[in-house]
Amino acid sequence: MILRRIGKIAESLSGNLSKFAEATPTVLRCSIFEGSNEHLQQPKIFYSDSRGEEDAKAPQPEASTGSSSDWTAAMDSGNWDQAWEMFSSQLHKDDRSFPKFEELLAWDPDDEEKEVRRQKELDFQESVARSRVRKVSEQGIAHGVGRRKTSVAQVWIREGIGHCMVNRKPFDMYFADLMRRNDIITPLVVANALGKFDVMALVHGGGSMGQAQAMRHGIARALQNWNPELRGVLKESGLLSRDARIVERKKPGKKKARKSFQWVKR
Repeated sequence: MILRRIGKIAESLSGNLSKFAEATPTVLRCSIFEGSNEHLQQPKIFYSDSRGEEDAKAPQPEASTGSSSDWTAAMDSGNWDQAWEMFSSQLHKDDRSFPKFEELLAWDPDDEEKEVRRQKELDFQESVARSRVRKVSEQGIAHGVGRRKTSVAQVWIREGIGHCMVNRKPFDMYFADLMRRNDIITPLVVANALGKFDVMALVHGGGSMGQAQAMRHGIARALQNWNPELRGVLKESGLLSRDARIVERKKPGKKKARKSFQWVKR
Protein backbone atom coordinates (compact mmCIF):
# COMPACT_ATOMS: atom_id res chain seq x y z
CA MET A 1 0.00 0.00 0.00
CA ILE A 2 2.78 2.42 0.93
CA LEU A 3 4.85 1.50 -2.14
CA ARG A 4 1.84 2.14 -4.38
CA ARG A 5 1.37 5.63 -2.95
CA ILE A 6 5.07 6.41 -3.40
CA GLY A 7 4.85 5.35 -7.05
CA LYS A 8 1.88 7.60 -7.70
CA ILE A 9 3.68 10.57 -6.11
CA ALA A 10 6.75 9.93 -8.25
CA GLU A 11 4.63 9.73 -11.45
CA SER A 12 2.91 13.02 -10.62
CA LEU A 13 6.25 14.75 -9.89
CA SER A 14 7.79 13.52 -13.14
CA GLY A 15 4.76 14.77 -15.09
CA ASN A 16 4.96 18.22 -13.53
CA LEU A 17 8.70 18.44 -14.22
CA SER A 18 8.22 17.51 -17.88
CA LYS A 19 5.52 20.17 -18.28
CA PHE A 20 7.77 22.80 -16.64
CA ALA A 21 10.65 21.86 -18.91
CA GLU A 22 8.44 22.23 -22.02
CA ALA A 23 7.24 25.65 -20.90
CA THR A 24 10.56 27.14 -19.71
CA PRO A 25 13.94 26.65 -21.44
CA THR A 26 16.85 25.62 -19.30
CA VAL A 27 19.99 27.77 -19.53
CA LEU A 28 23.09 25.60 -19.76
CA ARG A 29 25.84 28.14 -20.36
CA CYS A 30 25.82 31.94 -20.74
CA SER A 31 29.40 33.15 -20.47
CA ILE A 32 31.16 32.21 -23.73
CA PHE A 33 32.93 34.96 -25.66
CA GLU A 34 34.59 34.85 -29.00
CA GLY A 35 37.32 37.02 -30.48
CA SER A 36 39.75 39.32 -28.77
CA ASN A 37 37.23 42.01 -27.81
CA GLU A 38 35.69 40.04 -24.98
CA HIS A 39 34.57 43.11 -23.07
CA LEU A 40 32.53 44.42 -26.01
CA GLN A 41 30.73 41.28 -27.28
CA GLN A 42 27.46 39.95 -25.94
CA PRO A 43 27.33 36.48 -24.32
CA LYS A 44 25.81 33.56 -26.28
CA ILE A 45 23.06 31.56 -24.58
CA PHE A 46 22.41 27.87 -25.36
CA TYR A 47 19.01 26.30 -24.64
CA SER A 48 17.98 22.68 -24.19
CA ASP A 49 14.81 22.72 -26.31
CA SER A 50 14.14 23.57 -29.94
CA ARG A 51 12.51 26.92 -29.16
CA GLY A 52 15.60 28.02 -27.24
CA GLU A 53 17.86 27.06 -30.19
CA GLU A 54 15.86 29.31 -32.48
CA ASP A 55 16.29 32.17 -30.03
CA ALA A 56 20.00 31.46 -29.84
CA LYS A 57 20.29 31.53 -33.65
CA ALA A 58 18.56 34.92 -33.77
CA PRO A 59 20.94 37.80 -34.55
CA GLN A 60 22.36 39.40 -31.40
CA PRO A 61 22.46 43.22 -31.06
CA GLU A 62 25.85 44.64 -31.93
CA ALA A 63 27.97 46.19 -29.23
CA SER A 64 27.76 49.94 -29.00
CA THR A 65 30.79 51.40 -30.70
CA GLY A 66 32.01 54.68 -29.32
CA SER A 67 35.25 56.54 -29.18
CA SER A 68 36.86 53.62 -27.36
CA SER A 69 36.58 51.42 -30.49
CA ASP A 70 39.44 53.32 -32.10
CA TRP A 71 42.05 52.58 -29.44
CA THR A 72 40.60 49.06 -29.04
CA ALA A 73 41.16 48.40 -32.74
CA ALA A 74 44.65 49.81 -32.43
CA MET A 75 45.41 47.36 -29.64
CA ASP A 76 44.03 44.51 -31.75
CA SER A 77 46.38 45.46 -34.56
CA GLY A 78 49.35 45.74 -32.20
CA ASN A 79 49.79 49.54 -32.33
CA TRP A 80 50.17 49.99 -28.61
CA ASP A 81 51.65 53.49 -28.75
CA GLN A 82 48.82 54.74 -30.94
CA ALA A 83 46.27 53.06 -28.70
CA TRP A 84 47.74 54.71 -25.62
CA GLU A 85 47.69 58.15 -27.27
CA MET A 86 44.04 57.69 -28.23
CA PHE A 87 43.19 56.51 -24.73
CA SER A 88 45.06 59.32 -22.96
CA SER A 89 43.43 61.95 -25.19
CA GLN A 90 40.01 60.87 -23.90
CA LEU A 91 40.98 61.07 -20.24
CA HIS A 92 39.97 64.01 -18.09
CA LYS A 93 43.07 66.10 -17.59
CA ASP A 94 43.66 67.24 -14.01
CA ASP A 95 46.23 70.00 -13.63
CA ARG A 96 46.26 69.82 -9.84
CA SER A 97 49.58 68.75 -8.37
CA PHE A 98 49.98 66.72 -5.20
CA PRO A 99 51.27 68.86 -2.31
CA LYS A 100 54.76 68.36 -0.98
CA PHE A 101 55.43 66.28 2.10
CA GLU A 102 56.58 69.32 4.08
CA GLU A 103 53.33 71.12 3.25
CA LEU A 104 51.31 68.15 4.44
CA LEU A 105 53.20 68.09 7.74
CA ALA A 106 52.76 71.83 8.21
CA TRP A 107 49.05 71.74 7.32
CA ASP A 108 46.67 72.37 10.20
CA PRO A 109 43.05 71.27 9.65
CA ASP A 110 41.86 74.11 11.88
CA ASP A 111 43.61 76.84 9.86
CA GLU A 112 40.68 77.33 7.51
CA GLU A 113 38.19 77.57 10.37
CA LYS A 114 40.44 80.01 12.22
CA GLU A 115 40.85 82.14 9.11
CA VAL A 116 37.07 82.20 8.59
CA ARG A 117 36.48 83.30 12.18
CA ARG A 118 39.22 85.90 11.90
CA GLN A 119 37.74 87.28 8.67
CA LYS A 120 34.27 87.44 10.24
CA GLU A 121 35.69 89.35 13.21
CA LEU A 122 37.46 91.80 10.91
CA ASP A 123 34.28 92.34 8.89
CA PHE A 124 32.34 92.96 12.10
CA GLN A 125 34.93 95.44 13.34
CA GLU A 126 34.88 97.25 10.01
CA SER A 127 31.08 97.51 10.15
CA VAL A 128 31.30 98.88 13.70
CA ALA A 129 34.01 101.31 12.61
CA ARG A 130 31.80 102.65 9.81
CA SER A 131 29.04 103.32 12.31
CA ARG A 132 31.40 105.38 14.50
CA VAL A 133 31.61 109.13 14.08
CA ARG A 134 34.79 110.96 13.15
CA LYS A 135 35.87 113.24 16.01
CA VAL A 136 38.05 116.04 14.68
CA SER A 137 38.07 119.66 15.84
CA GLU A 138 37.58 122.67 13.58
CA GLN A 139 41.35 123.13 13.48
CA GLY A 140 41.76 119.58 12.13
CA ILE A 141 43.07 118.07 15.39
CA ALA A 142 42.10 114.68 16.84
CA HIS A 143 42.52 113.99 20.54
CA GLY A 144 43.14 110.77 22.47
CA VAL A 145 43.90 109.82 26.07
CA GLY A 146 46.10 106.84 26.86
CA ARG A 147 46.89 105.11 30.13
CA ARG A 148 49.40 102.52 31.30
CA LYS A 149 50.21 101.62 34.91
CA THR A 150 50.14 105.00 36.69
CA SER A 151 51.01 107.04 33.60
CA VAL A 152 48.51 109.18 31.70
CA ALA A 153 49.17 110.67 28.25
CA GLN A 154 47.09 113.25 26.42
CA VAL A 155 47.81 113.12 22.69
CA TRP A 156 46.83 115.42 19.82
CA ILE A 157 47.47 114.60 16.16
CA ARG A 158 46.99 116.55 12.95
CA GLU A 159 48.18 116.20 9.37
CA GLY A 160 51.86 116.97 9.03
CA ILE A 161 55.24 115.57 8.07
CA GLY A 162 55.94 113.36 11.10
CA HIS A 163 57.06 115.63 13.95
CA CYS A 164 56.56 114.26 17.46
CA MET A 165 56.85 116.35 20.63
CA VAL A 166 56.56 115.05 24.21
CA ASN A 167 56.35 117.52 27.10
CA ARG A 168 57.80 120.30 24.89
CA LYS A 169 60.74 118.15 23.80
CA PRO A 170 61.41 116.02 20.70
CA PHE A 171 60.45 112.43 21.48
CA ASP A 172 63.96 111.13 20.68
CA MET A 173 65.39 113.42 23.36
CA TYR A 174 62.67 112.68 25.90
CA PHE A 175 62.95 108.89 25.42
CA ALA A 176 66.59 107.85 25.12
CA ASP A 177 65.77 104.13 24.90
CA LEU A 178 65.07 102.81 21.40
CA MET A 179 62.44 100.39 22.71
CA ARG A 180 60.41 103.29 24.09
CA ARG A 181 60.63 105.10 20.75
CA ASN A 182 59.40 101.97 18.99
CA ASP A 183 56.42 101.84 21.35
CA ILE A 184 55.44 105.37 20.33
CA ILE A 185 55.57 104.86 16.55
CA THR A 186 53.90 101.41 16.60
CA PRO A 187 50.31 102.71 16.04
CA LEU A 188 51.48 104.90 13.16
CA VAL A 189 53.24 101.95 11.51
CA VAL A 190 50.23 99.64 11.91
CA ALA A 191 47.87 102.28 10.48
CA ASN A 192 50.32 103.00 7.62
CA ALA A 193 50.39 106.64 8.72
CA LEU A 194 54.06 107.09 9.58
CA GLY A 195 55.23 110.52 8.42
CA LYS A 196 51.66 111.72 7.75
CA PHE A 197 50.81 113.21 11.16
CA ASP A 198 52.37 115.59 13.67
CA VAL A 199 52.01 114.38 17.26
CA MET A 200 51.88 116.51 20.42
CA ALA A 201 51.71 114.82 23.83
CA LEU A 202 51.62 115.71 27.53
CA VAL A 203 52.64 112.80 29.75
CA HIS A 204 52.82 112.54 33.54
CA GLY A 205 53.16 109.84 36.16
CA GLY A 206 55.05 106.57 36.16
CA GLY A 207 58.37 105.79 34.55
CA SER A 208 59.68 105.86 31.01
CA MET A 209 58.08 102.54 30.02
CA GLY A 210 54.68 103.46 31.43
CA GLN A 211 54.76 106.90 29.79
CA ALA A 212 55.81 105.51 26.40
CA GLN A 213 53.11 102.82 26.42
CA ALA A 214 50.51 105.32 27.64
CA MET A 215 51.46 107.56 24.74
CA ARG A 216 51.14 104.57 22.39
CA HIS A 217 47.62 103.98 23.70
CA GLY A 218 46.74 107.67 23.26
CA ILE A 219 48.06 107.82 19.67
CA ALA A 220 46.00 104.73 18.76
CA ARG A 221 42.85 106.30 20.17
CA ALA A 222 43.55 109.58 18.40
CA LEU A 223 43.98 107.73 15.08
CA GLN A 224 40.63 106.01 15.67
CA ASN A 225 38.98 109.38 16.24
CA TRP A 226 40.63 110.72 13.10
CA ASN A 227 39.52 107.81 10.93
CA PRO A 228 37.08 105.30 12.46
CA GLU A 229 37.86 102.77 9.71
CA LEU A 230 41.31 102.25 11.28
CA ARG A 231 39.70 100.64 14.32
CA GLY A 232 39.89 97.15 12.80
CA VAL A 233 43.65 97.02 12.25
CA LEU A 234 44.41 98.85 15.51
CA LYS A 235 42.22 96.55 17.57
CA GLU A 236 43.63 93.46 15.90
CA SER A 237 47.11 94.53 17.04
CA GLY A 238 45.83 95.15 20.58
CA LEU A 239 46.65 98.86 20.54
CA LEU A 240 43.21 100.06 21.66
CA SER A 241 43.01 97.87 24.76
CA ARG A 242 43.79 99.38 28.13
CA ASP A 243 46.40 97.29 29.91
CA ALA A 244 45.11 97.25 33.48
CA ARG A 245 48.14 95.58 35.04
CA ILE A 246 49.64 97.66 37.84
CA VAL A 247 51.97 96.98 40.75
CA GLU A 248 50.23 95.12 43.55
CA ARG A 249 50.14 97.04 46.83
CA LYS A 250 52.30 96.14 49.79
CA LYS A 251 50.63 94.04 52.50
CA PRO A 252 51.03 94.49 56.26
CA GLY A 253 53.51 92.05 57.71
CA LYS A 254 55.14 91.50 54.30
CA LYS A 255 58.25 93.05 52.87
CA LYS A 256 56.43 93.63 49.54
CA ALA A 257 53.12 92.50 48.05
CA ARG A 258 53.90 88.79 48.42
CA LYS A 259 57.47 88.58 49.68
CA SER A 260 58.01 87.78 53.35
CA PHE A 261 60.80 88.92 55.63
CA GLN A 262 63.73 86.64 56.16
CA TRP A 263 62.94 84.19 58.91
CA VAL A 264 65.50 83.64 61.66
CA LYS A 265 65.06 80.75 64.00
CA ARG A 266 67.02 82.28 66.93
